[in-house]
Amino acid sequence: LSARVRRLGSQFSQFLPASLVGRLLRDASIGPETERHTMTVLIVDVRGFTAASEGKTPEQIAGFAQKCFEVLSAEVARYQGTIEKYTGDGLMALWGVPTVDSAADTDRSAAPMHVMPAARRQRAGADLGHARYAAQAVSAAVAMQRAVDGLSGWFADHGYGQLQLSIGLNTGPM
Repeated sequence: LSARVRRLGSQFSQFLPASLVGRLLRDASIGPETERHTMTVLIVDVRGFTAASEGKTPEQIAGFAQKCFEVLSAEVARYQGTIEKYTGDGLMALWGVPTVDSAADTDRSAAPMHVMPAARRQRAGADLGHARYAAQAVSAAVAMQRAVDGLSGWFADHGYGQLQLSIGLNTGPM
């Protein structure tokens, strides 16, 4: 691979699971096809972010936001989710799409277990292959709560008070 492609891969790996980045680098035919998949979506909001930011300099607010996003993003990555977007004081992450359709595309050390092809899941009448993704999203949500609790001293020392997260999870066809 060229140095430019490796650099792009490195940049993408900050936001996407390693198995997907590898697939993107290997397969130029990946495109914007529309498919229906069962996915789990996690939406997290830092409660009190606006109030905690009042009276702070732009640099202090940026440092506060960076600390929050580092913690939240690390848990999404740890549980093999894909960050869809960052919001002003939160993020949205996905589990289950894009799926890995062949064992050769799966990095067994980091990626979820192999997912059944969609047609086979539909014939089976249930998307049992998605259960692991949903569990990973729930684990990420719990880990985010613990991580923010673990940083309560840092937040208090920097004048941000006690922060809490609002987290919503949903699994279904999308």
